Amino acid sequence: MKRTFYVLIAVWLLFTGVAWATGGGKGKKHEKSCDENDFSTRVIEAKIKDNGCIRYTLEVTHDGRVSHALSHYTVAVSCGKVYNVTNSEGWKIEYGHDKKTNLTGFKVDDIPNFGETRLKKFTVSFTVCQDNGRHCATKEGCCYPIVAYKAGQCVYYDKLEGACPMPPDDPPASELKASLEIQQIDCHGNNNGSLLVKVEQGKEPYTYVWSTGATTPGIEGLAAGNYEVTVKDAAGSELKLSATITEPEALQIAGTVTSEGCGNGNGAIDITVSGGTAPYTYQWSNDQTTEDLADLHAGAYTVIVTDAKGCTATKSFEILNQNQLTVTLQSTLPACGQKNGSITVTVSGGTEPYTYTWSNGATTKDLTNIGAGTYTVTVKDANGCSAQRSLNIKENNTLKLTWVVSQTSCLDDGSGAIDLTVEGGTAPYTYTWDTGQTTEDISGLTEGVYRVTVTDAAGCEASAVMLITKKSFVVNAKVTQPACDGSYGGSIELFPANTGETYTYQWSHGPTTSSLYDLEPGTYTVRVTDGTGCFRDIPYVILEPSGITATATVTNTQCNAEGA
Repeated sequence: MKRTFYVLIAVWLLFTGVAWATGGGKGKKHEKSCDENDFSTRVIEAKIKDNGCIRYTLEVTHDGRVSHALSHYTVAVSCGKVYNVTNSEGWKIEYGHDKKTNLTGFKVDDIPNFGETRLKKFTVSFTVCQDNGRHCATKEGCCYPIVAYKAGQCVYYDKLEGACPMPPDDPPASELKASLEIQQIDCHGNNNGSLLVKVEQGKEPYTYVWSTGATTPGIEGLAAGNYEVTVKDAAGSELKLSATITEPEALQIAGTVTSEGCGNGNGAIDITVSGGTAPYTYQWSNDQTTEDLADLHAGAYTVIVTDAKGCTATKSFEILNQNQLTVTLQSTLPACGQKNGSITVTVSGGTEPYTYTWSNGATTKDLTNIGAGTYTVTVKDANGCSAQRSLNIKENNTLKLTWVVSQTSCLDDGSGAIDLTVEGGTAPYTYTWDTGQTTEDISGLTEGVYRVTVTDAAGCEASAVMLITKKSFVVNAKVTQPACDGSYGGSIELFPANTGETYTYQWSHGPTTSSLYDLEPGTYTVRVTDGTGCFRDIPYVILEPSGITATATVTNTQCNAEGA
């Protein structure tokens, strides 16, 4: 029901110490040393709350004709209490109670120069509830809060249009009721539990004090344990609530392993999962998603178990080849190019006796007197389980001899030499020459055959034979014979094969050129000498061409003599 509020005015020294004069009247406004046009207050909303209280929203406006700035704004209420005060700008709120007049109210304080800035209005909202059975009766029999407003030095008493929600008699106080909303920990060891107070009945505002020291309606990031909260409402009712945050048991994996036999792929893993929150899912390292695995070969297997809340646990298992045959091979390399290598076999596991089959046909355990090559052995035990191993035998580093021969001069003056190089084998080396020398290289050699034997540290030998010859050179010649008898058209042209050398020429009849022309028949000898002094005497022959011989055949004519 809509009602008109008749305002009663009482003296109030709350907050500012400024006396508000007692008076009354319908819509009356009282002023003190102020310009009433500077600021104005009006009710823009009066709403009945569910618990019988009234929620007011006031608007304070500045009309632009400023004589001073507004630094605070005060509201006083009789016949009730003020709760839950807010303002549109978030300025400071201070509650007050004057024991002498029993007025309650609030002050919006520290307003930053309202009226001197661009801000021209703000709103204040508050709730008024009946105070402990006291009510202010009117002729209609309703209880009204009596409200006065003070802005700066101006006091305003406005005619308020509002509701008449409260009965003549005070209703019983509402019992404070609340419960806890619990979010338990998802995975063992996590700290992600939470608690939230859900107030079902009471008088706002509420306060909360947790055993952790928090003062918010809810708390988060909780470890397992016990927690308490004390809730108080505006009526002074108090309620204690408690809850226990729990965590699941740790997710654990246990398993039984069955080994593989003889490499037949018959191993198995049987696991048991406990803790966490069922159901579980499984992801194995071999891409299987079943709880257990079968038909497994030897090797490592890892499973990740995930429970219904996303918690995970990981465990690895190893499948062994039960009583598995293990074969190892050791070799001795053949030395000096001989077939004196060997392979020794070591077998463990399986069931004796063992049999051996080699790739070269042998059936003995070990091999001896073998040369370079690849050898494979298959070992089989009494149960038919087998293992195969191979080994590549290389020749021991054999001796290799190479050499460079420097020939002696054509004079065989002992200028020959042999530069020997040894590779392979085992250093150091010894050298035995048939000349009696024991160095790697020898020099001062004349024409002849030379032999050397090299022995390495392992006793392996290598021999070589070298030939020293005298230097020589080749002279090519082009000889042109005369074409006709009695002519001098013969010629001899010399072309030494090694064009890089310097040669001199001395002919038997005097010339020193490499070629002769217009020669008559006869023998011509030339001495060709190279740059080292070696020479060759070479004869060339110019032949006399045969003369032209003419032959004639005469045929006689026979004449008949008649009358003879």
